[in-house]
Amino acid sequence: MEDTPPSSTLARGVPVRAKSFHKMTLCVIHPDKNLREALARTLEHVWEQPVETAEEKPSKPLEAVVYIAPKGTELPENCLVVLEGQRLKNLVAAAQAKHRALTSPRRLDFGAATLDTVTRDFTADGKTASLTEKEAAILVYLFQRKTAATREDLWRDVWQYASDADTHTIETHIYRLRQKIEIDPENPRILLTGKEGYRLAAASNA
Repeated sequence: MEDTPPSSTLARGVPVRAKSFHKMTLCVIHPDKNLREALARTLEHVWEQPVETAEEKPSKPLEAVVYIAPKGTELPENCLVVLEGQRLKNLVAAAQAKHRALTSPRRLDFGAATLDTVTRDFTADGKTASLTEKEAAILVYLFQRKTAATREDLWRDVWQYASDADTHTIETHIYRLRQKIEIDPENPRILLTGKEGYRLAAASNA
């Protein structure tokens, strides 16, 4: 599964794909040490390169650096800037989604059923159904989460705050997913709904 992070902005307002960060130095600037360290470690896993952190703007700016910093931080004009706020939330969500995909086991077991996370084939009772990328992502997310997820959780972590996703979009995906993986979609045994949200029945990995 490949999730490319959404567009961010240049200091001059020119769009740039986060995928282009690969050949640059990343530096997370934020006064909250826990926040900047958590984001830096997540990005390191996703883009497989070191990510620097700083409490404030470095005294000696580096060339070709992407600064991820709060709005209002004074930074060199020739640097790329990802401002804190919705764009930062999108970047973090995309990074976490990619991390889940990279760390997911090849096969997830749901009792007598299995999901191949590479081919996205779901097999149960000798029958195989091909899942869409989002359908497989929902199962992987719930599997790794271990606890119930609300629609807000799915919108944030699976849809990465997509502007074209709403409650109806998520419910439609859940409905279609159940049609593929459940023997009786009206009485689901795998993808359950409770007061706290969506969750999976007992599962394991191989």
